[in-house]
Amino acid sequence: MVNPAEGIRSERGTAADRRPTVLVFDVNETLSDMAPLADRFAEIDADPGLARTWFASLLRDGFALAVSDVNPSFGALAGEQLQVLLGSLDLNRDLDDAVADVLGGFAELRCHPDVAVGIHALSALGCAW
Repeated sequence: MVNPAEGIRSERGTAADRRPTVLVFDVNETLSDMAPLADRFAEIDADPGLARTWFASLLRDGFALAVSDVNPSFGALAGEQLQVLLGSLDLNRDLDDAVADVLGGFAELRCHPDVAVGIHALSALGCAW
């Protein structure tokens, strides 16, 4: 039987021995709340539900390009995806302005409420990012 005070033991040592020292986070959706981007779509007279479709397509294409050793900037790819998605819609402004307005929403995104607490807890465990 394992003494809980000693930590969980395995062939690779205690849980503390296996604790990661570096963490990598996916920022968009994981740390930041992407929901406000739907409001940006509504502001240009596009269906707010398109925000999720657009972002899913952006991730899909970004991953596909990355494994193909093609790495455009996030902003460039996001803008191209929006141009295609919004190009056939009847918007309340010029397409380039609509794309800029939606992309501008990224600068205003906030973290999910539990992110700061989680980051501090991980830091207290000795993890870095």
